[in-house]
Amino acid sequence: MRAMRAGLMPLIAGFVLWSLGFVALYGLNAVGCAMGWHLLGSEPLTLQRLMLVLVLAATLAGVGALTLAQRREVGRQTQGREGLILRAGYWASLAALGATLFTFAPVFALSTCI
Repeated sequence: MRAMRAGLMPLIAGFVLWSLGFVALYGLNAVGCAMGWHLLGSEPLTLQRLMLVLVLAATLAGVGALTLAQRREVGRQTQGREGLILRAGYWASLAALGATLFTFAPVFALSTCI
């Protein structure tokens, strides 16, 4: 019954967290380039890259925790419309976890400022 009260939130929660991390990552990249953070430290670990990796780690932790919580909830409720929403939400959060790894991984290899 909780899934119905929450509406479709289980379906979008993973990608909402992904999008918050995406905006934070690219916003921080722009601010860091403007403030010269890419010049502080030595490659490969400048202040700029360290901040971007921390955003990546925080986003992975958030989406991962959500995915695990949804997985536990799917184990408890698998019948009816609520179960369908919870199962679909779990798979959507798993996709958001993969999208986070795929879209944020370049912070390890690419130059932070051009």
